[in-house]
Amino acid sequence: STQSTWGSGDFDAMVDFELEHALGFSCIPDTIHFLEGTERIVYPSGSCVVITELTDVHSQKFLRGHDDNLTALRVSASGRYIVSAQRGFNSDVCLWEATSGLLLHRLEEHDHGVACVALSDDEKILVSVGGQEDRKVVVWDTSIGWIICNQILPCQELGTAVVFGGTVKDVKQRDTSVHQFAVAAGSQLLVFLVNPFEGQIGHYKLNGASFVRQFTCLRYISSGSFLLAGTESGDVGVFSSSQRAMSFSVKVCSGGVRSIWAPPLEAASTTGGTSFRYARFSREEHNVSVFVGGGDGTVVTFGLHDGFHLEQRSRCTLGGEIISLAVDSTGVLYAGSTSGNILCVECPASFFSESPVGSVTRIRFPLHQNDVFATTSEDGLLRVWDSNSYRALSQSGKFGGSVPTCLSFVPQLDVLISGWEDGSIRSFDSTSGQQLWTVTAAHRCSITEVVVSTNQKFFVTSGDEGELKMWEMRTRELVCELKEHRGRVTALQLTADCTHLLSASRDRSVIVWDLVSERRTSSYEQRMGGIHALALFSGEQNFLTAGSERKIVKWDLRERDPVSSVPYSRNPDAAAMSISLSHSNRYLASGGTDQVVRLWDAGNLREAACNVGHSGAVGDVQWSPDDKQIVSCGADCSLFLWNVYA
Repeated sequence: STQSTWGSGDFDAMVDFELEHALGFSCIPDTIHFLEGTERIVYPSGSCVVITELTDVHSQKFLRGHDDNLTALRVSASGRYIVSAQRGFNSDVCLWEATSGLLLHRLEEHDHGVACVALSDDEKILVSVGGQEDRKVVVWDTSIGWIICNQILPCQELGTAVVFGGTVKDVKQRDTSVHQFAVAAGSQLLVFLVNPFEGQIGHYKLNGASFVRQFTCLRYISSGSFLLAGTESGDVGVFSSSQRAMSFSVKVCSGGVRSIWAPPLEAASTTGGTSFRYARFSREEHNVSVFVGGGDGTVVTFGLHDGFHLEQRSRCTLGGEIISLAVDSTGVLYAGSTSGNILCVECPASFFSESPVGSVTRIRFPLHQNDVFATTSEDGLLRVWDSNSYRALSQSGKFGGSVPTCLSFVPQLDVLISGWEDGSIRSFDSTSGQQLWTVTAAHRCSITEVVVSTNQKFFVTSGDEGELKMWEMRTRELVCELKEHRGRVTALQLTADCTHLLSASRDRSVIVWDLVSERRTSSYEQRMGGIHALALFSGEQNFLTAGSERKIVKWDLRERDPVSSVPYSRNPDAAAMSISLSHSNRYLASGGTDQVVRLWDAGNLREAACNVGHSGAVGDVQWSPDDKQIVSCGADCSLFLWNVYA
């Protein structure tokens, strides 16, 4: 973050803000891991790698080295290294030192995204597999970050998973210098053999005979002698490395096998020994467990016998597709699902973290409550969050595929009023999530904003076509419709006495409405670009706007032209998407397309501090009622809670 001292204006102050917690889990297969010997869990959130303490969710560390969403994440067996990769044009692979968070190497070879990565069991070799347009299989030396060898994937199908299987054994079952790793590419299983000393690479295809499947995930067992391969058909194929063919298959679930976890083959400690252990796993095979996660939400536990036979022990069902499995140092299983949750799989299962799985579009606080806020997101759910526990208190939604677009708390009541993409207005109990009432087809198109009067007598909604509608609260009957905007209405704000309303639109205008006489009293128009956000000072003589003009603009309600304006960012392409005034009117928070959250002196519009955290456009920022926290959300499906020091 940056910190500035204001030397002019109505007051001198110093303000700064820092990240308290991030809510977000990118639903990417096989990306939840633990750092061996610690109680720290590692997972992706947008373009960041997040490291969180199991015993203290307030303790988070962020590794930032990417400019687009992550596509792959792995942790080495001893917990020494973390590897992350991203999509997009700058599809780099980053090798991190886990303890310090230091970026050791940035590996720049792929051009169009990285599909999957893996680290060898001795942590000396890293392999990355490119996306569909790339299809490169690149083998790296982790000590210096140089390429050992590379090869184009010898098939047209996309590589979806890669895993190392130790070293190849000679006829006397002794380790050689040749490493093996397997790649799942559609219906093919390819095993690559790499000699890092000679820079040679070769491959062969595993023979599945009549076992024709689309493979999804891989894991080696029994010191690399057998390969477990999950399929879209819901079964696991067991392949022999020595015979290069399938031995048998086991039916696991419906919806496809999405993840497999098995104990690491053997991990080299940082001191050169082999001290890696799991508390609940011993070297006796009958005590070794293999976990399989399914697309139907099931987690199946298998016992491993005779080195490769799988015997089902237990089965439980969780929500969403189980796309990632990991076991901590005490033997407790954690599962990541497409519902955005990371769960501790015990009896019963409990949430470790919750997060939206779609872009978060709106944030709102109750009038006098600092530790609760509500959000809408493109996954179709409206959630109410506790900012102390970072858990969802309630959630509502899933109405025929419609998405919530806006919301507002009813003052002094545990009630939410929300607007939806299908044009309906829906009200919910914020504590239970129970639906209270619905106004169907209130607007012809999507509802863009909703604001509730402090006297609880009425509420106003706006639409995609520029219309505003005022509704009587008790009967939900339409009181009046106001239509002068020529484009989508993006922001609404009521005056303190609830007699006037300000509306901003993409048609470049702000209109002030007299709700008593139901007519326009004044309008203001900026020179170019639509208006994205609006903030009214409590004195109700000035207001701020931000939008496509890429400026923060200050207006006086008594004058038609702006009073002052400042560029939103040094980046000429960046535009503000949301602004929010603190309740004291001293500070302005903003978020925009440059993924930055900023604080401004609301009096002279000087930038005071900024922080980077999001990996997508920041869609909304809101202050808590006591002005001690800011919550921001964005297209990266994340929520960031910031502590403000002023």
